[in-house]
Amino acid sequence: MKHLRAAVLTVCLAAVSVGAQAQADERKNELSFSYGFMPNAQWVGYLEKITGQEAGARFSDDSFLGPLSVEYFHHTRSKLSLGAVLVVAHNKQDIQLAGTTQGNDGSWTNNYVTVMPALKYDWMRNEKMAIYSKLALGATWRNESIDFDDKDYIDYGKDAFCFNWQASAIGFEYGSPTFRGFAELGVGEQGVVLAGIRFKL
Repeated sequence: MKHLRAAVLTVCLAAVSVGAQAQADERKNELSFSYGFMPNAQWVGYLEKITGQEAGARFSDDSFLGPLSVEYFHHTRSKLSLGAVLVVAHNKQDIQLAGTTQGNDGSWTNNYVTVMPALKYDWMRNEKMAIYSKLALGATWRNESIDFDDKDYIDYGKDAFCFNWQASAIGFEYGSPTFRGFAELGVGEQGVVLAGIRFKL
Protein backbone atom coordinates (compact mmCIF):
# COMPACT_ATOMS: atom_id res chain seq x y z
CA MET A 1 0.00 0.00 0.00
CA LYS A 2 2.83 2.36 0.85
CA HIS A 3 4.45 1.64 -2.51
CA LEU A 4 1.16 2.37 -4.28
CA ARG A 5 0.80 5.71 -2.48
CA ALA A 6 4.38 6.59 -3.33
CA ALA A 7 3.78 5.71 -6.97
CA VAL A 8 0.58 7.80 -7.11
CA LEU A 9 2.36 10.73 -5.45
CA THR A 10 5.24 10.47 -7.93
CA VAL A 11 2.82 10.46 -10.88
CA CYS A 12 0.96 13.49 -9.49
CA LEU A 13 4.17 15.45 -8.99
CA ALA A 14 5.30 14.57 -12.50
CA ALA A 15 1.95 15.70 -13.91
CA VAL A 16 2.18 19.03 -12.08
CA SER A 17 5.73 19.49 -13.34
CA VAL A 18 4.74 18.71 -16.93
CA GLY A 19 1.72 21.00 -16.64
CA ALA A 20 3.86 23.87 -15.39
CA GLN A 21 6.34 23.29 -18.20
CA ALA A 22 3.53 23.21 -20.78
CA GLN A 23 2.12 26.46 -19.39
CA ALA A 24 5.54 28.10 -19.72
CA ASP A 25 5.89 26.73 -23.26
CA GLU A 26 2.48 28.18 -24.20
CA ARG A 27 3.93 31.68 -23.88
CA LYS A 28 6.40 31.33 -26.72
CA ASN A 29 4.35 33.70 -28.88
CA GLU A 30 3.90 37.44 -28.46
CA LEU A 31 1.80 40.18 -30.06
CA SER A 32 2.86 43.84 -29.76
CA PHE A 33 1.38 47.26 -30.56
CA SER A 34 3.54 50.40 -30.62
CA TYR A 35 3.83 54.03 -31.69
CA GLY A 36 7.10 55.61 -32.82
CA PHE A 37 8.72 58.94 -33.61
CA MET A 38 10.81 60.04 -36.62
CA PRO A 39 10.51 57.01 -38.94
CA ASN A 40 12.28 56.73 -42.31
CA ALA A 41 9.13 57.94 -44.08
CA GLN A 42 9.21 61.22 -42.15
CA TRP A 43 12.91 61.79 -42.91
CA VAL A 44 12.20 61.21 -46.62
CA GLY A 45 9.32 63.69 -46.43
CA TYR A 46 11.61 66.35 -44.97
CA LEU A 47 14.14 65.87 -47.78
CA GLU A 48 11.42 66.07 -50.44
CA LYS A 49 10.04 69.22 -48.86
CA ILE A 50 13.50 70.85 -48.93
CA THR A 51 13.80 69.95 -52.63
CA GLY A 52 10.35 71.43 -53.31
CA GLN A 53 11.18 74.62 -51.42
CA GLU A 54 14.33 75.04 -53.49
CA ALA A 55 12.11 74.86 -56.58
CA GLY A 56 9.87 77.60 -55.15
CA ALA A 57 7.03 75.56 -53.62
CA ARG A 58 5.72 76.26 -50.13
CA PHE A 59 4.28 73.83 -47.57
CA SER A 60 2.11 74.41 -44.50
CA ASP A 61 -0.09 72.58 -41.96
CA ASP A 62 2.19 69.55 -42.04
CA SER A 63 0.70 66.65 -40.07
CA PHE A 64 2.27 63.20 -39.64
CA LEU A 65 0.45 60.27 -38.05
CA GLY A 66 2.44 57.20 -37.08
CA PRO A 67 4.29 55.05 -37.31
CA LEU A 68 1.78 52.62 -35.83
CA SER A 69 3.19 49.09 -35.63
CA VAL A 70 1.90 45.58 -35.03
CA GLU A 71 4.45 42.82 -34.36
CA TYR A 72 4.29 39.07 -33.98
CA PHE A 73 7.23 37.00 -32.69
CA HIS A 74 7.75 33.34 -31.86
CA HIS A 75 10.44 32.47 -29.31
CA THR A 76 12.62 29.52 -30.24
CA ARG A 77 14.51 27.40 -27.72
CA SER A 78 17.53 29.64 -28.21
CA LYS A 79 17.71 33.37 -27.48
CA LEU A 80 16.48 34.10 -30.99
CA SER A 81 12.88 35.03 -31.88
CA LEU A 82 11.43 35.03 -35.40
CA GLY A 83 8.51 37.14 -36.55
CA ALA A 84 7.11 39.91 -38.71
CA VAL A 85 6.32 43.63 -38.40
CA LEU A 86 3.53 45.67 -39.99
CA VAL A 87 3.91 49.48 -39.95
CA VAL A 88 1.49 52.16 -41.21
CA ALA A 89 1.99 55.93 -41.42
CA HIS A 90 0.17 58.92 -42.94
CA ASN A 91 1.36 62.40 -43.89
CA LYS A 92 -0.65 65.35 -45.23
CA GLN A 93 0.25 69.01 -45.86
CA ASP A 94 -0.97 71.99 -47.86
CA ILE A 95 1.09 72.99 -50.88
CA GLN A 96 1.52 76.25 -52.75
CA LEU A 97 3.24 75.90 -56.11
CA ALA A 98 5.96 78.18 -57.44
CA GLY A 99 4.52 81.19 -59.27
CA THR A 100 1.32 81.51 -57.21
CA THR A 101 1.05 84.16 -54.52
CA GLN A 102 -2.30 83.77 -52.80
CA GLY A 103 -3.73 80.81 -50.91
CA ASN A 104 -2.87 77.14 -51.25
CA ASP A 105 -3.06 75.26 -54.53
CA GLY A 106 -3.95 71.93 -52.95
CA SER A 107 -2.85 69.21 -50.54
CA TRP A 108 -0.02 66.67 -50.72
CA THR A 109 -0.79 63.31 -49.11
CA ASN A 110 1.38 60.23 -48.52
CA ASN A 111 0.29 56.87 -47.12
CA TYR A 112 2.85 54.23 -46.14
CA VAL A 113 2.36 50.51 -45.45
CA THR A 114 5.45 48.48 -44.55
CA VAL A 115 5.82 44.71 -44.09
CA MET A 116 9.08 43.29 -42.72
CA PRO A 117 10.22 39.82 -41.63
CA ALA A 118 12.13 40.31 -38.37
CA LEU A 119 14.25 38.69 -35.70
CA LYS A 120 15.06 39.55 -32.08
CA TYR A 121 17.95 38.48 -29.91
CA ASP A 122 17.47 38.35 -26.12
CA TRP A 123 20.47 39.53 -24.17
CA MET A 124 18.53 38.81 -20.98
CA ARG A 125 15.01 37.48 -20.36
CA ASN A 126 13.05 36.31 -17.32
CA GLU A 127 9.42 36.23 -16.14
CA LYS A 128 9.28 40.00 -15.52
CA MET A 129 11.67 41.74 -17.92
CA ALA A 130 13.84 41.41 -21.01
CA ILE A 131 16.63 43.30 -22.78
CA TYR A 132 16.95 42.65 -26.50
CA SER A 133 17.98 43.88 -29.96
CA LYS A 134 15.82 43.70 -33.10
CA LEU A 135 16.40 43.74 -36.86
CA ALA A 136 13.67 43.85 -39.53
CA LEU A 137 14.10 44.06 -43.32
CA GLY A 138 11.29 44.41 -45.84
CA ALA A 139 9.45 46.71 -48.22
CA THR A 140 7.20 49.78 -48.08
CA TRP A 141 4.24 50.53 -50.33
CA ARG A 142 3.84 54.28 -50.74
CA ASN A 143 0.75 55.98 -52.15
CA GLU A 144 1.49 59.63 -53.02
CA SER A 145 -1.15 62.07 -54.26
CA ILE A 146 -1.58 65.81 -54.84
CA ASP A 147 -5.17 67.06 -54.95
CA PHE A 148 -5.38 70.52 -56.53
CA ASP A 149 -8.07 73.01 -55.56
CA ASP A 150 -7.86 74.66 -59.00
CA LYS A 151 -9.49 72.61 -61.76
CA ASP A 152 -6.93 73.97 -64.22
CA TYR A 153 -4.39 71.63 -62.59
CA ILE A 154 -4.47 67.86 -63.06
CA ASP A 155 -4.45 65.83 -59.83
CA TYR A 156 -1.35 63.70 -59.34
CA GLY A 157 -1.18 60.16 -57.99
CA LYS A 158 1.55 57.53 -57.81
CA ASP A 159 2.19 54.16 -56.13
CA ALA A 160 5.71 52.92 -55.45
CA PHE A 161 7.56 50.20 -53.54
CA CYS A 162 10.91 50.62 -51.81
CA PHE A 163 13.23 48.74 -49.47
CA ASN A 164 12.88 49.55 -45.77
CA TRP A 165 14.16 48.40 -42.39
CA GLN A 166 14.14 48.79 -38.62
CA ALA A 167 17.27 48.31 -36.51
CA SER A 168 16.63 48.67 -32.78
CA ALA A 169 19.96 48.61 -30.98
CA ILE A 170 18.39 48.21 -27.55
CA GLY A 171 14.92 47.26 -26.36
CA PHE A 172 13.58 46.94 -22.83
CA GLU A 173 10.33 45.34 -21.67
CA TYR A 174 8.87 44.95 -18.19
CA GLY A 175 5.70 43.54 -16.68
CA SER A 176 3.99 40.24 -15.93
CA PRO A 177 4.55 36.91 -17.69
CA THR A 178 1.54 37.68 -19.94
CA PHE A 179 1.48 41.49 -20.34
CA ARG A 180 4.36 43.98 -20.62
CA GLY A 181 5.21 47.51 -21.61
CA PHE A 182 8.27 48.10 -23.78
CA ALA A 183 10.44 50.77 -25.40
CA GLU A 184 13.15 50.67 -28.07
CA LEU A 185 15.90 52.94 -29.39
CA GLY A 186 17.09 52.55 -32.97
CA VAL A 187 16.55 53.75 -36.52
CA GLY A 188 14.15 52.75 -39.27
CA GLU A 189 10.49 52.75 -40.28
CA GLN A 190 9.25 52.15 -36.72
CA GLY A 191 11.10 55.25 -35.54
CA VAL A 192 14.13 56.41 -33.62
CA VAL A 193 12.15 55.90 -30.41
CA LEU A 194 9.11 53.64 -30.07
CA ALA A 195 7.02 52.41 -27.16
CA GLY A 196 4.05 50.13 -26.72
CA ILE A 197 2.43 47.13 -25.08
CA ARG A 198 3.15 43.42 -25.55
CA PHE A 199 0.96 40.37 -24.93
CA LYS A 200 2.47 36.94 -24.26
CA LEU A 201 0.35 34.21 -25.84
